[in-house]
Amino acid sequence: MGIGKYNSLNVLSNNQRSILNKVDSEQAIAEVSAMINCAGNRAQKRRLEKNLRKVEKIQAKCEEYTRAKANREIDIRSDENFMYVFAAVGLTLIEDYRWKEDPDQDHGQITSFYERLTKRMEKYATQGLSTNDMIDLLDEKCGVRLVNSKDN
Repeated sequence: MGIGKYNSLNVLSNNQRSILNKVDSEQAIAEVSAMINCAGNRAQKRRLEKNLRKVEKIQAKCEEYTRAKANREIDIRSDENFMYVFAAVGLTLIEDYRWKEDPDQDHGQITSFYERLTKRMEKYATQGLSTNDMIDLLDEKCGVRLVNSKDN
């Protein structure tokens, strides 16, 4: 268990992570060994085992809480990024292609585009296509290859 599971969350610097991993494992082993060696009779050892099980349960609950909190943060950020992209596409359609939303009609060009895009995304998600699969499909159909700016 320990802090090692959460290295990818970038909460701590690499230096802090390595220190915590060492402290976490070495210190815990030393403390448990000392407690077991100091426990004299059978009753004391049983109490020690019971307390160690409690610590394990508390640690598991803390890890689950941390995992849930990280997942919520990822969901919030991905929703924000998704909305950013949709807004940028809508603004591009308005500003560069002069698409219109007619207030007198139930939906105009941009609303229709968003509905079609959403249905298409759901269709591909249902088919189990990953982001890379979608990129490959776009490249195959029209020769446009999307690349991550970090890869350049």
